[in-house]
Amino acid sequence: MYFNLVRNYVLDKLSMKRLKQLMLLGTQDMVKSNAEKLKITNLVALVTCVIASLYTSYFYFVLGQNKLTLLNIGFVFSYGITLYLSAKGFVCAAKSWFLSVLMVHIFILTLVVFTPAAGFHFYYLLLPPGVLLLFEDKDNLAKNTLMFTGVVLFFICDLLGNSSPLIALTADAEKALFLSTIFVVMVEVYFIMLIFSRAIARNEARLQELATLDVLTGVKNRRSFIELGEALIARTQRYQRPLTLLLFDVDHFKRINDTHGHLIGDKALKIIAQTLEKNLRSSDTIARYGGEEFVVLLPETKSGEAIKLANHLIDKIQQVNINIDQDTSIHCTVSIGLAEFNEATPSLMALVHCADIALYQAKKLGRNQVVTYTDRFEDSIKTC
Repeated sequence: MYFNLVRNYVLDKLSMKRLKQLMLLGTQDMVKSNAEKLKITNLVALVTCVIASLYTSYFYFVLGQNKLTLLNIGFVFSYGITLYLSAKGFVCAAKSWFLSVLMVHIFILTLVVFTPAAGFHFYYLLLPPGVLLLFEDKDNLAKNTLMFTGVVLFFICDLLGNSSPLIALTADAEKALFLSTIFVVMVEVYFIMLIFSRAIARNEARLQELATLDVLTGVKNRRSFIELGEALIARTQRYQRPLTLLLFDVDHFKRINDTHGHLIGDKALKIIAQTLEKNLRSSDTIARYGGEEFVVLLPETKSGEAIKLANHLIDKIQQVNINIDQDTSIHCTVSIGLAEFNEATPSLMALVHCADIALYQAKKLGRNQVVTYTDRFEDSIKTC
């Protein structure tokens, strides 16, 4: 019994692996969105082979029609050619071939073998959503031709009828085929809509990510920081809770770019962002404010606690190795301006302004340190 369980598990794994390999045929080196369309094409071709095989079994075992069985086997192999064309890189041809074979298959079953009462021509209803799902935007000629042909063939099949079918079915058999067709069409429409809805959800999530995250470092961008920060300021004002802002600037960042190149500068920014994220709470908000500047909002944090955290972050950042090559690495330091939310800083921009003044003082005093904003900094700037 244990051996059978293991064998079945291994066979299931191998079957899934083989299915995945078939779905991936021809998708190498393709843009992700186009690769997804081809994967769906390959999957649909496989599913159609299975459905056509089930009909083949019905024609042979239930209806006892040997010639029709052989005809359907031929169409099963024709659908399989889609996978061959995909593997050879003939992407548009593979999709066009599959849908063309499907239309011919439906036409023969509807107007030659059976009558429209069997309902096979309702498979033509899958053409418009199927074409939009499978083809790329640039394949307009193929898309329009196939959709138009499918619509025309549907009406031809429905209006012409077939008074002398090769196989005259009983009313019960005809109804069984009709219901099976409607069932399969409904299931396939459901899955097409499911694929569309998931694609829309993925695209929306991706757009949201692009709108809120900094592409280089992966932390929130300035726009997202302002939105979140203003909401946090509003809550802080409403409930009279502490809030502190830290404004970071990488020391001598221009020198790093000039000496080691912009790729190393980008690498340094990414490592600093990762170091900050690792050492902050989940409730804290970190964002790239611009250039080599980062900003962190610390809710429920007074300036005393924030100073300890800032010094901890300074230590962590300067301990990190930024490798230039196998034998060379550099270390970065940061200066931090700290400002606590109070009556003098009634808005997010006011808080950032005060932290910026404190950051200027940290630079002035020798860098690699944190300075807390006080009113005297404003006075010293005005004096200057």
